[in-house]
Amino acid sequence: MKWLSRWFGGIRPSALIGFAPLVLILALVSVAAPMPAPEMFFPQWWALIFFGFYFTFGYQLFHHQLLIDHLKPFAPLMLLSAMAAYAFLFWLIQIQSPVQPRPLLHVLLTVLEAYAGFWMTISCPIYGKKWLHRSNRHLRYLADASYWVYSVHLPVLLAVQYRLMDVDTNWQAKFAISVVATLGISFVSYHLLVRNTVLGRLLNGARHNQPRPLMNLAQSLEPYSFPIKVRPASAQCFSTAAVKSYRQPSRK
Repeated sequence: MKWLSRWFGGIRPSALIGFAPLVLILALVSVAAPMPAPEMFFPQWWALIFFGFYFTFGYQLFHHQLLIDHLKPFAPLMLLSAMAAYAFLFWLIQIQSPVQPRPLLHVLLTVLEAYAGFWMTISCPIYGKKWLHRSNRHLRYLADASYWVYSVHLPVLLAVQYRLMDVDTNWQAKFAISVVATLGISFVSYHLLVRNTVLGRLLNGARHNQPRPLMNLAQSLEPYSFPIKVRPASAQCFSTAAVKSYRQPSRK
């Protein structure tokens, strides 16, 4: 895959923004809009292309993080365009007839869905690097737990929704209960069963939490440090001669 890495490292940001979503269109054009969840036992080709594209893009972006800075000037326009495309997409879905689908309308929905999703996805690391690029133990914890939460949230959500099917309440309450319960169970299971185990090291790598006394001491004294001024050689020689002459007793 070295050729892909070289190609990705040399791509122009405008070309990436304009032409990369075409791959997503090829995957989404064969399914309904909005995109359904790939909940089949066997993988579906459109899902492999769609999610495989984002996985490959994220992997390459991790190894070419300078591209984030190159995409930064396009971020405001991408984010606003993505929000406008999503609004237009939802409006078109409302007027689409499920009985007599129109092919041209379906293609337009697919184009809007692909570009809006890709542009919003690119905007996330750009603004994340701008606003969250600092050391924070809470964000570090969420980052470590994210893949585990992503992996287990679907079966947990199905179990919670199954228990709520016969509950006599409105959908807003069911939605809130589902979100809170799913996230709560996922994070608690990560903290108790994954974080400090072999599985946690496999997902997140080794954690380095050992204290470093000398480094901490140096960092604590850094605000009180002061620059050392180096005098010219001539001044140093003059001061050395003055000290020697002062120390030596005068001979009469």
